Amino acid sequence: MNCLAKILIVAFIATSANAQSSQLLDAIRAVETGGRDLTGDNGAAIGPYQIHLACWQDAVAFDNSIGGTYADCHKEEYARKICAAYLRRYGKGLSPIDMARVWNGGPKGYLHTSTENYARKIRAEMEKQ
Repeated sequence: MNCLAKILIVAFIATSANAQSSQLLDAIRAVETGGRDLTGDNGAAIGPYQIHLACWQDAVAFDNSIGGTYADCHKEEYARKICAAYLRRYGKGLSPIDMARVWNGGPKGYLHTSTENYARKIRAEMEKQ
């Protein structure tokens, strides 16, 4: 296989992975809040992705280039970066549905039966897209 063919294959895989990642993040936002900026879990989570303080701390520790403050999680673009960083940290090698379960249940959330209903909602949302 020549060099150009290898480059095209890598580019295709990267584009496909980015599209899948974007679809997952869109589904998480839709399931969490329908895209609205809300405060949930009795005030413990904020923004369109329902980010808890510990989750934010984890994400910015993993990718300190994000910067910002916890209050920035009310902004869609910033909150999306936090969600993506958290999933890169704890979802490596997992399917998109298992990554959603990590988002819902923490680093080992994909192993917990308590995240199965959330996974069903994410799958349905991704099928709508």
